[in-house]
Amino acid sequence: MCRPFIIVMVLSAAALAAFVAAGCDEGGTPNEWESPEVYGDDDDDAADEDDVLATAVALADTWTSYHDPASLAWSWDAAVLMMGLFDLSRVTGDASWADYAIAWLDHHIDAGYTIASSDTAVPAAVALLAWRATGDDRYLAVGDDAWDYIENKAGRTSDGGLNHLGWISGNELWIDSLFMIGPFLMDYADATGDDAPAREYAHQLNVFRKHLRDDATGLYRHRYNDDTGEVAPAEALFWGRGNGWVFAAQNIAAARLPESARADLEFDLEEDLDAMRASIVSMTPQDGRFHTIVNAAASYRETSAGLLFAYGLATAVRDGRTDRAASIDWIERASSPSRPRWKFSRSWNCVYT
Repeated sequence: MCRPFIIVMVLSAAALAAFVAAGCDEGGTPNEWESPEVYGDDDDDAADEDDVLATAVALADTWTSYHDPASLAWSWDAAVLMMGLFDLSRVTGDASWADYAIAWLDHHIDAGYTIASSDTAVPAAVALLAWRATGDDRYLAVGDDAWDYIENKAGRTSDGGLNHLGWISGNELWIDSLFMIGPFLMDYADATGDDAPAREYAHQLNVFRKHLRDDATGLYRHRYNDDTGEVAPAEALFWGRGNGWVFAAQNIAAARLPESARADLEFDLEEDLDAMRASIVSMTPQDGRFHTIVNAAASYRETSAGLLFAYGLATAVRDGRTDRAASIDWIERASSPSRPRWKFSRSWNCVYT
């Protein structure tokens, strides 16, 4: 893997739960403790490759030093962090990050877990990483449970879209689900040699696109209610983090969907990604720090959208689907607000200095 993309392939994954789940928005306040500043200098040059990796390691080290893995819930935020820690172990060769993620899994497997929504299905993606690392079938069994939930238990819209909140709410699609279930379904298809999970994901991509994609921009609205037929927001306003989930997930799908599943797609995935990228680039602020509603300047600014957009484009570069030279400057720009000026408190609130 190209070292310049560690910032988006590892830092944006390993730190994503910290940036996203902690709500690192303008106005965050530090609590009683601040970490040493683990970032580099403040100039506008492209990040030094070693500094980028050092920042990813420092972030992971700070988090794991202050948070017992057993204290983290069985949910999307912890699971995204664990996916990133596995990435960090792969890049650095340091198994301690993966060991932390496995300790989190072990705690919840021993204590008992419930998969009843897209947000509680994503830990199964971590379990498959642990299964590949250890060969222990107790982790594969978590994947079996998640697939059983998706295939047999999850609430669905009239055309088969997965209800994001499972048994909690009515039949609603939320764009977050495309990331929360997508990597797992493709990994599970690969692990079992059965293309049904991957084909299920292709179906979800079709359904979500039909109800939530804006043809003019290629971006997605947040929610669709199948009981009322209403889309929210009604206006052409686009949640940055949610579209980041879509952009990241679809770039992963472009590389990993098997041919049998790709044949089920009712649209050209690469054309959709090109359209989405063009809109994202056109809406990128000069400093790279997106508004939470990317086309609403009155909305507050935050870091998670840029990280996800950069992660998605870096995936395309890594997989040879887009040109590195034409992409690196924008990847640096979209991810840079997360690197130079954030400090973290013990409760993982943020202050922008």
